[in-house]
Amino acid sequence: MLPTTQTSDFVWTWNGDCIITERVLQLFKTSSLTGFEANLIPVKKVKGRRRSSEDALPKLWELEILGKGGDAHPDSGIRLLYNCPECGYKRYSSFQDGIIVDPGNWDGSDFFTVTGYPKFIMITEKVKDLVVANKLTNCSMLSTEDLRWGNFPRPEDHPENFVPTKVTIKS
Repeated sequence: MLPTTQTSDFVWTWNGDCIITERVLQLFKTSSLTGFEANLIPVKKVKGRRRSSEDALPKLWELEILGKGGDAHPDSGIRLLYNCPECGYKRYSSFQDGIIVDPGNWDGSDFFTVTGYPKFIMITEKVKDLVVANKLTNCSMLSTEDLRWGNFPRPEDHPENFVPTKVTIKS
């Protein structure tokens, strides 16, 4: 259910997923951007309306990132902390001075993520220029080297918060 029929070009869910409008999807497609798939999100109703005509409902799409950046450059400080042999769960350390993409590990896609950080969407200059030129709304872009961890606990400093108990952390 949508709160209103008016939506920004980008909408971010509480879980960090990216939702885009039909306009954005068409811009991405006509620009031949790579590394993503769009999955239609069925919108059935708008809050406060008894019935919503199908024509009045916006078409929204989940932006699924398929491009691979592989492991970040070692200067990022990102390393594997824990790998569960039972279920495959993996936990990575924090980045130290941003996320530095290792060009040798990147597949060349316009949209991609690096290992351990699937919710951090990396984009090429081509995507950035398209977003700026079309004045797309509700999207913030910054250089990956400028990303800062902030005051959040770092997984490597408090492993008990991020991995199951009674495990050995790789150093």
